[in-house]
Amino acid sequence: MSAIKGGRVSENPIPTSVNDYVCECIRRIRVVRGLRVREVAERAGIAAGSYSCLELGRYRLNLDNLFRILHALGADIREVWPGDAPAELPQRVDDSYLQSWLLQSSEGMPSLWPTLDSILEAVADVYGVAMEELMSPSRRRLVVEARMAAAALTREQNHLTLVALSKRLGRDVSGLIHGMSRVQGRRPQGERFKQRLVQIRERLQAEGSRLLRKDAGLGAQPGA
Repeated sequence: MSAIKGGRVSENPIPTSVNDYVCECIRRIRVVRGLRVREVAERAGIAAGSYSCLELGRYRLNLDNLFRILHALGADIREVWPGDAPAELPQRVDDSYLQSWLLQSSEGMPSLWPTLDSILEAVADVYGVAMEELMSPSRRRLVVEARMAAAALTREQNHLTLVALSKRLGRDVSGLIHGMSRVQGRRPQGERFKQRLVQIRERLQAEGSRLLRKDAGLGAQPGA
């Protein structure tokens, strides 16, 4: 994974241990504030393609890009580092200072990424089935489709694997993959399946945004 700085590789990227967390915070702040990728990239003076890669964690951030992006978002650095942020930054904030701070503050950071548990809970809720039934031998059509939905959503996450899901569900990986293809290929069942996936993604995104507002200091949404 590379870090970019003004189009060049940076010698002092943000530590990998917290890079993904910060990139996800930045992405969620942009979404919550209703800003487009191209708009933020333009304000930050970063190519839109490079900015997209930064948000996805494909590139590692560095101090320069981080502050340019935060400025473009109208955000403060404390919004991406909950916890023990210093009340005031020193006059000279260089990469070595930032790395030291990040490594100290990275412990106990909340996870904004969906877990197998959160995916399964959202799936069970949307489909109206019990968690126990998802992991049972039941072949009821709705339960089978719910398992396929969990597999499809797990497959979208870089940090989760179908192998781990198959162990939780007591199912074979190849069976999950085949089942997903079969459900998605049927009409109108495939359309209903896609609609439910959208509902589940929205629930997972709403939960991630709630965690971000709570733990990164964004405050509650109006009416929340």
